[in-house]
Amino acid sequence: MSTADHNNSQTDETAVLPNETAESEETVTEEAPPETEAAEPVAKDVTEEAQPETEEDALPVGTPDSPASETPVADSSEKDTPKADSKEKQLPEWVILVGILAVAVIAGLIIFLSGSGGDSIKKPADNKPADTNTPPPAVSIDYSQKGITDKKLASLVETGKIPADVTHLTLNDNLISDLSPLAGLPNLRELHIGKNKIEDLSPIASMTGIGILTLSNNKIKDITPLQSLNKLTVLDLSNNKISNINPLSSVTSLKMVILIGNERLTDANLEALRGKLPGCIVKNEE
Repeated sequence: MSTADHNNSQTDETAVLPNETAESEETVTEEAPPETEAAEPVAKDVTEEAQPETEEDALPVGTPDSPASETPVADSSEKDTPKADSKEKQLPEWVILVGILAVAVIAGLIIFLSGSGGDSIKKPADNKPADTNTPPPAVSIDYSQKGITDKKLASLVETGKIPADVTHLTLNDNLISDLSPLAGLPNLRELHIGKNKIEDLSPIASMTGIGILTLSNNKIKDITPLQSLNKLTVLDLSNNKISNINPLSSVTSLKMVILIGNERLTDANLEALRGKLPGCIVKNEE
């Protein structure tokens, strides 16, 4: 091969090399972008993973503002400790209820003793004899027109239907002849027992507290038992069979005596009584 031919071949090879180089560069240039695009998502993912999920994670560990610097276990124990103490100190509900009930009972006793309890303390004073200055509370009983016999009257007193503390008792228009069941009524102040079958007044002698007594329309002859009634102010003996009224002259407390319908009385008897009881009205006429 001549020198010219050799030079020509080198020139051809040199011309070919740039083309190949260009093609290789183009190949690299065309293949590189996919690698760049693939790398971008990876970097993006790494960036996203690197971002803190919360604000607390963003704070450096060990810094004064970081929650990691605090001790959660110690905080929880400090918060739970007072609660445990409060539960241990809390009283059961039944203990509280018993305490409230005890306070209410004590308060009730204080009120009872200072108020209404005083009446119960003073009750023994009511059992004093009937001639005391303080009269008992009024208790009125009316059994008029009930067909009450002597047996029935005794039953009413024994069973308490006519109580022992009765002060005003009305038994008009019945069938009573025996007054002995009434002798056990020490507080009796008024007794109205007209229109019955009474003859004997001896049980009334013990009723020294009576102030008003009605015995009209009975069968009474002797009024001697009435002379012991030193508190008697009004006495009705009308329509009986009385002939002697002298026993009344000793009852100086009398203010009115009604003697209408006693046919055996004389004017002399009436005038004699008026003379002995100047402050008493003696009625023998309607």
